[in-house]
Amino acid sequence: MIWLPVFIFLYSICILRSNFRKLLFGISVLIIFFVKNIWTFGYPVFPVAIAGPDIFWKPNPEVLKISSQYAIMKTYDMQYTYKEIQRFSTFDYIKNWFTLPGIKSKINILFIASLILFSVFAWIKKKNSSPLSVFHF
Repeated sequence: MIWLPVFIFLYSICILRSNFRKLLFGISVLIIFFVKNIWTFGYPVFPVAIAGPDIFWKPNPEVLKISSQYAIMKTYDMQYTYKEIQRFSTFDYIKNWFTLPGIKSKINILFIASLILFSVFAWIKKKNSSPLSVFHF
C-alpha cells in the first residue's frame, strides 16, 4: 500500500519537477500515515521493523518472526512446514505456488497471466503511440 504513493511522490519530484506547494497535501498525508503506524504498531512503515522510535508498545520481535513464518506458510496453503519452504529452490518456490490444491493454483495462474497480458498490451500500446497521436482522430 505504501509503495504506490512513494513512487508517485518520486515521479512528481524527479520527472515532473513539481514545486513544494503542489506536494504539500501529499506530504501531509504521508506524515499522517507515519504517525498512525507509529501510534498503532511502533514503526513508521509497519511490516518493516526498522527505524522506529524507542517506545514501549512495540511488538515483541519474536511475535513478528512467528507471524512472518506463518505468513510464508499461508502462501503455500499450509501444505509445507517453514523449514521445508526454506529449503526450496527458486524453481520449487514457483512450481509449488502454481500447483497448490484446489482453486488457489488457478487463481495464481490467472493472476500471473493477467500481469503478463497487461504488460504486453502496455508495451504494444506504447510502441504504437507517438507524441502526436493525440491529434489523430
